[in-house]
Amino acid sequence: MSNTEPMVWFAMRATYGRNMEAKKMLDETGVESFIPMHHVISLGKGGRKIKKYVPVVRDLVFVRTTKEGMLLLKEDIDFLRNIYIPTAEGKKQVVVVPDAQMYSFIMVSGSLNEGIMRWPEQLRRNVRQN
Repeated sequence: MSNTEPMVWFAMRATYGRNMEAKKMLDETGVESFIPMHHVISLGKGGRKIKKYVPVVRDLVFVRTTKEGMLLLKEDIDFLRNIYIPTAEGKKQVVVVPDAQMYSFIMVSGSLNEGIMRWPEQLRRNVRQN
């Protein structure tokens, strides 16, 4: 990866519900990623309630890397796809989330399930740099 390229958050899709598998692979390679999660209660066998921690949005993974790094990741994790939005010119553009917005989102979405507000040191450092 180029040292001059900025690190950004890409909104990506892991096909066929494999976002947790993608997250594990990204973690193993040292690539920062985030999947919004929440607790759900479902009924198991015999009507027993089971509490699960699952992704809020199926297939969604946020990945922090450079454009070049993202292209390399897509080669290694072939089920990881970019998410696009249409432009005014009728073309499509890769969804990129600015650091400050992403770290705010991580903080808020993480606190919803835990009932607390937290601002980890890593997030504080990253927001101050941007």
